[in-house]
Amino acid sequence: MFSLSWVAAFVGLFLASHEATQETAVPPRVSWLNPPQVTPDDYPVVATYLNVRGNAAVTCIANADGYVRECVATAYPEGFGFEQTAIEIAKRGQLKANWDGDTPENLTFSFNIPFGDNFDELLPPSVPWDGPEPTDDQLSLAKNIVEHIKSINGHVPFEGKIPKEIKAALASELAPENAAFLNETINSHGLTETENEALSIRMYARMLTFSEVENRIERIIDFSDPQVRARMIRAEGGEGWNSAGWRINNAYCSRYDCTTRRAEEPETPSHWHPRDDEPFPPYQGAD
Repeated sequence: MFSLSWVAAFVGLFLASHEATQETAVPPRVSWLNPPQVTPDDYPVVATYLNVRGNAAVTCIANADGYVRECVATAYPEGFGFEQTAIEIAKRGQLKANWDGDTPENLTFSFNIPFGDNFDELLPPSVPWDGPEPTDDQLSLAKNIVEHIKSINGHVPFEGKIPKEIKAALASELAPENAAFLNETINSHGLTETENEALSIRMYARMLTFSEVENRIERIIDFSDPQVRARMIRAEGGEGWNSAGWRINNAYCSRYDCTTRRAEEPETPSHWHPRDDEPFPPYQGAD
């Protein structure tokens, strides 16, 4: 079986190399003609909502044209739909043969797909706010910040505490027991749109009271900056979207396993008939 590895936002093929002599290396038999691109839209909705990272291992068998005929997958954590998502991603790729007269037909190959490597860590709720009350000007700017975020995120209003896309995903991505528990958890710890907006305005206004913060929208919403995230947690004072997200994640993952580790290659189905003329074993080094 050939081994493939996921690199950054796309699959890179590392079918490697067995040396016929110490001086001459056998070229890889196949490589990607069209690597299957992965985007945040591929991530299971519930796992994204819960900020849960995952890892899937996919094994496929190829047709002569380089597209996959079938795939099987394993994933950690289980129960979030990472397996099926990884298979759908694999179907978008196409292999090519690198040897004259060869095709990828009936060759098996495997690769790993990490999910959520770009997720920010959910930080525990902070202690209640003990700083100064924001001024009217700071509250006004905070409202502008919230409107700016809504505009760049393509704001879609929702009723209650569970957006429509999450409701749909609860039914399609989770087992009924898990979905019922998460639904209850969101209703216990989540925020309505009105609550979220009011608390966000208050949080950003409090952030503006920090003497070291510049009153520029792009600076205040730079969530990749650890200092900005730390100020946000402090300014939330235990009430806001991050605190609500942490409580929901903590409640769900305390009951159901959300830990991830590198998934092992799945067993190939007995009805597969891969070629047995592979001239060298798959590369066993680091991905």
